[in-house]
Amino acid sequence: MVIDKTRIFISSAYEESLKTPRKIIKKHLEECGHEVPIFEEEDFGTWKPDTMKHCIEVVEKSDIVILLINTKSGEEPELRWGNVTPTYLEFQEAWKKKKHILVFVNPDIKKRFFELKKDFDSLYNQYIEENHRPPDSPFDPFENWIASQDGMVKRHLEAADPFVWAFLYDIYIKRYWLYEFDYAQSEKEAKQIAQMISNSLKTVVDFIPRLDELTEIEEQQSYLVEYAEHTLTMLHQRNLILNKEQQDWSNFLKQGIEFLNHSYEIIQAKDTNPVVVNHINSCYAASLYSQDGETLRLVGKAGDITAPEVFALYEEGIHVVDAFNQGERLITYREDKKTFYITEAIDNFVLCLHFSLEEDWNVKRAEAYAQEVECAIMDKHQLYFEFLNLLIGGSTNE
Repeated sequence: MVIDKTRIFISSAYEESLKTPRKIIKKHLEECGHEVPIFEEEDFGTWKPDTMKHCIEVVEKSDIVILLINTKSGEEPELRWGNVTPTYLEFQEAWKKKKHILVFVNPDIKKRFFELKKDFDSLYNQYIEENHRPPDSPFDPFENWIASQDGMVKRHLEAADPFVWAFLYDIYIKRYWLYEFDYAQSEKEAKQIAQMISNSLKTVVDFIPRLDELTEIEEQQSYLVEYAEHTLTMLHQRNLILNKEQQDWSNFLKQGIEFLNHSYEIIQAKDTNPVVVNHINSCYAASLYSQDGETLRLVGKAGDITAPEVFALYEEGIHVVDAFNQGERLITYREDKKTFYITEAIDNFVLCLHFSLEEDWNVKRAEAYAQEVECAIMDKHQLYFEFLNLLIGGSTNE
């Protein structure tokens, strides 16, 4: 049986004094059942010409990143182009990918860092005030200041390479805890790291049975952010109509269907034996009709369609008229245009949305899956459709 182990990446500057601690940490973590690739033992597989890119890929594939910081910024004192180091780029990648990061620092360096932190705070805030943006490199706010210091401050700074202080400050403002690691007692410290990781993993055990629920919550959060932004746009469009700054509803509809610009799976037996039978493409057009006596008159359209200007309420076989007269939502299909029409009566209006189908269906097959089509589109956007209906129907009371 193949076991998918927790993958832990140990990141540090290429520093001679860190080689042994890295191997000791690797040994203890592997004894705990984790997978721990490190450079020294050629665990990364076949190396690619771009070593930095390869390291970033290893970070991406890891679950946890352990960052070790001692006194050196790298094998060479010179920084990479952009005033950064490989270790810093690995940390940035782990941070951007929201990896679980544990940072361990030489106790003496950590102590000196916090003694200098007020100076670093002042320099960083000054940089933001002058440049109105964060620095491209964490070293930029501090480089000249570090080079110009003397006395006690200089003695503090000389305990580590200049970039180390900037790196620590960047880690600190990203709200990571700086744990101490006494490199002279690597065996003892490595055991504590293994225990910390065990404790970290223990905190997520209760969430394992709820993974589906958590995934759904994450998806809903993303959807609601988009929904909140779009509602402001739609409210603005509605106000333009109410204030008679728009001649019709066409621009309202154009903005409205942008939120429906997604592909939708038509799923048979979704809750018991789910099978994807076809896909609906995005909503490519819409039309809106308003009652005018015994007729429905076109008041707006969006997309490349030809919509009749008027329908009589006695006409038969017209989905716009049928939806209005029946006062309900209708789902119909035209085989020649390979299009589903979702038509809904909203007070004195009728809204018709056009969705293209990916694979050809005949009318009978489309009708057989009408409920699944409604589920695919309407269930996903129920909140949005209720909001859209309020905007359209509410205008009759203005």
